[in-house]
Amino acid sequence: MEPGITYKKETKVQPERPKKKWLGQDYCDFCKEKVSEHKDFYDAITYDGHWALMCDNCFPTHGQGKLGTGLGQKYDGKSFEKIAG
Repeated sequence: MEPGITYKKETKVQPERPKKKWLGQDYCDFCKEKVSEHKDFYDAITYDGHWALMCDNCFPTHGQGKLGTGLGQKYDGKSFEKIAG
């Protein structure tokens, strides 16, 4: 390297990852309403330790309230795309 010359570090642009979509059932395991009729829905662990699909009304009551690996995911009710977790 020559003194007084600044070299620019090459940066690589990572390709955008494909969005994950929900492909399973389309109704809440608790109230049986279609999750597409809600803003969001959750595939998450419940208070009793079982997993369930929950609409945004049932998640606060039956879900543990946590998202992430081993806890649950949040999906958009219209596009079924994963938005958290």
